[in-house]
Amino acid sequence: MPISPTLFIGLGEFGTTLSTFNHESFNHKFPDLSKLHASLNFNGDLSFASAKEQMIDVGSIPVLKENSVKENFEILNKEISEFRRAIDDGIEYVFEAERLTDIIVADVEVSEKKKVIIYFSLGDTISSVSIQKTIELINGSKRIKSLELFLICINYDLLDEDGIRAFACLSELDFYLSTVSSVHSFTLLANTVQMILAIKKKM
Repeated sequence: MPISPTLFIGLGEFGTTLSTFNHESFNHKFPDLSKLHASLNFNGDLSFASAKEQMIDVGSIPVLKENSVKENFEILNKEISEFRRAIDDGIEYVFEAERLTDIIVADVEVSEKKKVIIYFSLGDTISSVSIQKTIELINGSKRIKSLELFLICINYDLLDEDGIRAFACLSELDFYLSTVSSVHSFTLLANTVQMILAIKKKM
């Protein structure tokens, strides 16, 4: 089976933790393939790690967990060019053919399709504001035809986050994702019982 070079993206406090953990775990399990993958995290600071390297700061956008959704939305829109640059640089990393030469020579089949896995939570005022923007920027990339997006989302009930914001974010995403074809899967991790009760209460 071909190996897909992958960009791990973490948004917000928990998203960055989960993204970093999975990227590092993959590198530990498959050290010979570490050059194929990279990690980009956004939780105010923008940080990037390639292969087995340590995370380095590549930018900063002054959003804060304590801010309102509206405040963070306005700040992110104002600084969107820096966010776009970080995402574009991360995508370009997984496309760099020169870096893949030694892997290809070693008879590892590298897929023409590259993956972007985005980790985020619904009730966090940073990740819930930045998730749609992240997908929009990726869809605006010149590489979009060769990218497959996978979303892994943590619901508020597992993290003690804002339930109202979580439902609003999920509704916004549901509508937006119906308009794009690049997202191949959307995984929602939640306390199933609480989720069903909350939905019934909302109805």
